[in-house]
Amino acid sequence: MAAMAAVLFAVPLPAVADSARPSNYRSEVTSIEPFTEGVVAEVVGGDAFLQVRVERGVSVEVPGYEGEPYVRIDAEGIVEVNRNSPTYWVNEDRFGVRPVPEGASADAAPDWERVGSGGVYGWHDHRIHWMSPEPPPAVEPAAPAEIFDWVVPLIVDGSPVQILGTLEWLPNTGPIPWALLVAAAAGAVLVRPMLLLVGAVAATTVGFAQMADSPLGPGGELLSWAPPVAALLLSGAALRRKGRHLLLGATAAVLLAWVATRLGALWMPSLPTALPTWLERAATALAAGTGLGGVVAVYRETQRTAPGSAVQPGSGG
Repeated sequence: MAAMAAVLFAVPLPAVADSARPSNYRSEVTSIEPFTEGVVAEVVGGDAFLQVRVERGVSVEVPGYEGEPYVRIDAEGIVEVNRNSPTYWVNEDRFGVRPVPEGASADAAPDWERVGSGGVYGWHDHRIHWMSPEPPPAVEPAAPAEIFDWVVPLIVDGSPVQILGTLEWLPNTGPIPWALLVAAAAGAVLVRPMLLLVGAVAATTVGFAQMADSPLGPGGELLSWAPPVAALLLSGAALRRKGRHLLLGATAAVLLAWVATRLGALWMPSLPTALPTWLERAATALAAGTGLGGVVAVYRETQRTAPGSAVQPGSGG
């Protein structure tokens, strides 16, 4: 199983830096005008993606930022993107900094590529979120604030339609209960290192929930689910005792690396999965605490069994 975990990290990673992460922003669809049967829109991952779901028999086109063809979903649910649309390339990055290839322009002939079926597609639409790592000037840390209302145009069965929504900023919540859970989990692992398995299960739950919700799919969300799965495999292998502490140390390190990418879930209000907020916070705290406790436990055991230590295996100490 350890070998399987290693394989997860040996393959080249796709562009996964733009999956949803905990934040202070929440973007919501407020309506579709005019009301349109067979079309549903929602924001996924706090403010990360706009996702459109189209019933069979309905066709939808999404114009790009310059009015060029960008996405189309036909009446059979086939989803295609225009790789010559500048919008396609700009939307590959959360902050829109990915360069646009020379051949892509609003005037170029469309280069359609099939990317899905089932009538569902989600993308980083830069009209629905704040396009800077720095908060808007009007934001005060302790108070919620409405940032702006937004509009995204569609063409549904040849008729213009608008998705309307709003973006808001939300203040942080108190992290103390979750910090206490981190401490309690760390203390428990110091007593029973195999409780690292609990942290791995908790992290895997969150990782698979994010993968299931995300328009990026398993490949695009690799860093959300693969490290917890690796931790689960490593901690499971440690049950067989051979190389136990080495495996537990690797489990703890992988969990802490995963937590580092989403530690803000303990205090930020907008979380990347559809799980209940308390559950995602608790799972993240368990992963953090068991990871920390595991590192300390393995270090202590290594010192205890090191050559020249006061206590050696088989010495009766």
